[in-house]
Amino acid sequence: MLNPFKSVILEKLGVKSWINAANWTTTSGGSYLEQPVIEAMNEASSTFVDMYELLDKACDKVAELCKVDSAFITSGAGAGMALSTAACMTGKDFAKMLKLPNTEEMKNEVIIQSGEVPPYWQQYQMTGAKLRRVGLPFPKNPDSRYIEAAINDNTACIACVYSRNSSPRGSVPIIDCIQIAKKYDIPIQIDAAAVLPPVANLHKFSDMGADLTIFSGGKGIRGPNDTGLILGSGTRGKELIEAIRMQACPNTGFGRAFKVSKEQIVGLVTALELFVKKDEKLEYKKQMARLEKIKNFLSHLNNIDLEIVPNDEKYHEFPVMAHVPRLKLEWNEHKIGMKAEDLDLKLATKYPPIMLGSTILNPFTNKQIRYINPYLLRDNEVEIIAKRIIEIFSH
Repeated sequence: MLNPFKSVILEKLGVKSWINAANWTTTSGGSYLEQPVIEAMNEASSTFVDMYELLDKACDKVAELCKVDSAFITSGAGAGMALSTAACMTGKDFAKMLKLPNTEEMKNEVIIQSGEVPPYWQQYQMTGAKLRRVGLPFPKNPDSRYIEAAINDNTACIACVYSRNSSPRGSVPIIDCIQIAKKYDIPIQIDAAAVLPPVANLHKFSDMGADLTIFSGGKGIRGPNDTGLILGSGTRGKELIEAIRMQACPNTGFGRAFKVSKEQIVGLVTALELFVKKDEKLEYKKQMARLEKIKNFLSHLNNIDLEIVPNDEKYHEFPVMAHVPRLKLEWNEHKIGMKAEDLDLKLATKYPPIMLGSTILNPFTNKQIRYINPYLLRDNEVEIIAKRIIEIFSH
């Protein structure tokens, strides 16, 4: 059975169309765009606009949809991290904006917990900021005194990362970090790029009192892959959003490189409108049904343990994950004679290629694990995945 969603234009370039049972990663192209999003982008592409007016109106709409005080649309969560850091250093001081990335004579230290330093830490430092890592990477008892001891006259902000890539079990909770920031009257920004759904997460950290919260537009929201949101809360959040706008595209300045087109802007707003209106319980039920169907297909395979991991509001195998269920495949390498990487290769080399979700494995055990994530699956891709896995494990 062929992939019904193959791309003719990609084939002309000699590029494969994959079935995505892994996740909305940047390296896989983000999410697929729903038809209303595509139509909105196509319509915007045929006209011209005052980009300042479009950004003002679109950002106001985003703030309304996300139930926050202010917002800014940029070219991804990484851009959001950089722009937020720049704003925390410069404020609305135009002279300081002109100096970036030279941060001499301005507050330029970003405090971040060692267990939360993301793979994308250079997005903070590209502004000229200096990362001040505090605490231990995996402490049994996270201690907020490490954060307080690091605060000094050069502190620009505290940065928190709410992500499965960080170590939440070994971090001071975000609510405590927010209270510390308020105690010392310094800004705090939260990178929460990939923790949607649920929709409530859009304003979760703003409700806690975080000044800025950053989300990807191209993951759970299903907007264009090169879009992101910076959401502001309270008076300080509004002022920081204004500082971001002053030095972000279409203006000149540090953020000029993070350009978003009129097509991206209307695409993201349209995707966000669809996202907040969806019946989350119904969507979750559909995802569970896809996994149950795949599990039933695979149930006769020997030596393969199958478990549906809910990852909803009642249960988390991982403490920081979007509310999306997954099917966990686990097997012993010696019994099956195949590593997880071998399964990946076999799934990739036959048409249509299929990608599964991975996890970090202990190299000293024989345990092999892969996940099937249903968030981006279409119903008629379910049987394709199941039959391919059966074929591989049967041999």
